[in-house]
Amino acid sequence: MATITGMACAPRNGLIKRCNQMRHIWKFFLAYFRLDLAAVCEMSKGRDEYNDFHDYRDSVVGGPWYLTRHVCKRCSKLFRI
Repeated sequence: MATITGMACAPRNGLIKRCNQMRHIWKFFLAYFRLDLAAVCEMSKGRDEYNDFHDYRDSVVGGPWYLTRHVCKRCSKLFRI
């Protein structure tokens, strides 16, 4: 049985799909507003260097150097600002 933040979802295809969509929306919200840094790395997987949720505070360098490649100190993903 799938769960989302403590609420149980019935094992039906439509409800499971809806639970997965709600989970994705919640992770997107957490990553966009940077409330959960693990969600920032998770939601940035599969995105290109310019279109992800990382910020200069996530980089190994730590400075706001624009138009350069940064490396995330948590997930080692390359990103640009």
